[in-house]
Amino acid sequence: MKANRKFVEREEAVSAVIGVILMVAITVAIAAAVYVYVSGMISGTTKHTPTISAIVDHSTNTITITGAEAGTDWKDIELIATRTSGSGTFSKIYVNSTSTGVTNPLNNGHVDVSNNQTTLESVSSSSQIVNAGDYIQIVGTGGTLNVEVKLVYKPTNTLIGSWTVQV
Repeated sequence: MKANRKFVEREEAVSAVIGVILMVAITVAIAAAVYVYVSGMISGTTKHTPTISAIVDHSTNTITITGAEAGTDWKDIELIATRTSGSGTFSKIYVNSTSTGVTNPLNNGHVDVSNNQTTLESVSSSSQIVNAGDYIQIVGTGGTLNVEVKLVYKPTNTLIGSWTVQV
């Protein structure tokens, strides 16, 4: 019975060295968890910006889509057109004119331009997939000018591409 009492009388549960090691291990584990959380490793899936390739035809003032990632939707694309140089003004932007047999996403087939710059918050108000052969046409008056057309993917606010059309 005396041996049992000796054990009960001792008040130390764990040696000081083991206690320090446990505290350091817990601190390292907490620091690692905070790092993973802050660095974004835990976050959900990241949004992907699709790719679109296009060519410019200065004789028809068009940018023709030559390839687009599957599922890319015109309603997720913002179009920014700006006159960068020249003496004329550009007055209209057409996207997939109805004369081509493709449903036009813009009202009345075009958007009017003011102050030599325009931004279409969405190229289309309804869901319409970007396909090879789709095009953007710039109409200008009063001389030769250069218009820079940028396509921005709205969900990620990332520039898809930028092309300059000589009108």
